[in-house]
Amino acid sequence: MSGSSSRAACAAARRACSPDVARRPNYGQQRAEVNRGKQSKQQEKERERAEAVARRKAEREAQESSPPAPESKGGT
Repeated sequence: MSGSSSRAACAAARRACSPDVARRPNYGQQRAEVNRGKQSKQQEKERERAEAVARRKAEREAQESSPPAPESKGGT
C-alpha cells in the first residue's frame, strides 16, 4: 500500500509544480504597486506646483524690487 500512496504523492507534486498551472494572484502586491504609482504621481504634481509657486513668487519680488520706469510726459 505504501507504493500507491507514494505514487499519488508524486502525481500531486507534479501537478502543483507543472508550468501550465496558473499562479494565484497576489492582490496585496498588486495593490501596493498601484498605490506606489499613485503616490509617485501625487508627489510629482506637488513638486511641480511648488516650483510654479516659487517661480511666481520670484517674479513678483523681482517686479517689486525693480525701480518703476520713468513716465514720460508729453511736453504740453
